[in-house]
Amino acid sequence: MASNEIQRLAQEGVMAMQFEDIVTQMMAKIAVDTKNVGHYLHALLRLHHDREERDGLARFKQRIAALKLLLSETEKQPQGENPKSTQHATEIELF
Repeated sequence: MASNEIQRLAQEGVMAMQFEDIVTQMMAKIAVDTKNVGHYLHALLRLHHDREERDGLARFKQRIAALKLLLSETEKQPQGENPKSTQHATEIELF
């Protein structure tokens, strides 16, 4: 029957749109996570630009303090730039 075929095609279309939306959300999260990792790695590398400090113990203490600050800032960072910030990081919202 034609109405059954139309209903089936409409359902397939909705499922295709949902799949596309899921993939888009996942790609956006991957992009944000990749950017955050890049920022973290650059900050971590900057910790080693302390060659002017000749005292090894003092340099080590400075690096530990800077690393603790970096880690605390990283923990406070939002997981993504999703306007629905209450959404769990691994959840996908369906429309």
